[in-house]
Amino acid sequence: MVKAKKAAKAAPAKKKAGTEPKAKPSKAVRKIFNNDDPEAKSLFLQHNKEIEIQRAKLARAGSDLRNLYKSAKAQGGFEKADFDYAVEVKTAEAEAKTRAKIVRRLQIARYMGSDLGAQLDMFNEPDRTPAIDRAYNEGETASMKNEKASPSYAPDTEQYRNYMAGFHDHQAKLAKGIKKPEPAERAAEQAEKAAAQQKAEDAKEFVTSGQPMTRSDFEAAQRKSHFSKA
Repeated sequence: MVKAKKAAKAAPAKKKAGTEPKAKPSKAVRKIFNNDDPEAKSLFLQHNKEIEIQRAKLARAGSDLRNLYKSAKAQGGFEKADFDYAVEVKTAEAEAKTRAKIVRRLQIARYMGSDLGAQLDMFNEPDRTPAIDRAYNEGETASMKNEKASPSYAPDTEQYRNYMAGFHDHQAKLAKGIKKPEPAERAAEQAEKAAAQQKAEDAKEFVTSGQPMTRSDFEAAQRKSHFSKA
């Protein structure tokens, strides 16, 4: 009986709800988002800035290019595909690839019974354009592209002379298009300007005796007055 009382006394008293000791607030610790590496972050931001600048330039260049295509189509009816094809025949290597592609297509056209297939044999024939005519065309093309004359032929060959002839012939056409006004034309222009100025002056109103009138009316009135006095 005594032991039971002692055990009851030894039992810890129950804590009342809400009497637990509060934990001490810990100091705020700066969180690193995704365990950022400061050096890697700085490097990324630097590259991102440069990439954004180049993207903006690319967007402007794309817009300018589209406007050039529109202008070419409006002025000459040229399509974008025409300029793409120009790249495909710009160099000898590119032309060889394009030629092989055309031959292949003409062959397929022949398989399909298309009239285009009839051009295969003609297309496979060697180019018989005279060398001097080709050289002339090259010189003319260089002038049209506003390039310097740079023939790939030896100076003592006919090809060289025809290249330079094609170049200078086109240059002469350009010079004729930029014609300076002759003295007689300048005099006529000055006379027209003087007449226009006089006409503008005549249109101005003059007030004589409270009545508005043009210069021509005023001069006519003066002449009439003079004859009346005479």
